[in-house]
Amino acid sequence: MELRRTHCEKFLTDDNGKIISVVEKKKYKTMEKAQLAADEQNVMKSRTDKINPYQCFVCKEFHVGRTGEKITFEDIEGIYERRFERRKANMPSFKVVGKIDLSKVPLSNKDRRRMEKEKRKQKEKKERELRALEIEAEKKENK
Repeated sequence: MELRRTHCEKFLTDDNGKIISVVEKKKYKTMEKAQLAADEQNVMKSRTDKINPYQCFVCKEFHVGRTGEKITFEDIEGIYERRFERRKANMPSFKVVGKIDLSKVPLSNKDRRRMEKEKRKQKEKKERELRALEIEAEKKENK
């Protein structure tokens, strides 16, 4: 079997050259969208050949395809840098307009119980330490 590509279609042929199936290539309106699709395919772990976007001279739209190049570490780094830049550009910017006094924010019941438990533990620890000091003082007096 052989996979032949012509213009905007892919032909799958058998050993005798008989066409088994015809599949239309995926079309993208812009180079950026085609680059996104290529990046998604290039980061697949099973991918070894690099996928690049190109403009079709027949339909004037964009497709993605193999060029025979192998994917390098620098290619993968570039993909992740482009992803980061896209996310950064789409993130809203925030402006600080005031401060909140968190001591005035009411606690949830769960947080209140947790804080009470911590205070109880600290109090018990101090009581144990005082008790230990009292016992040591009594021992010194008895000697």
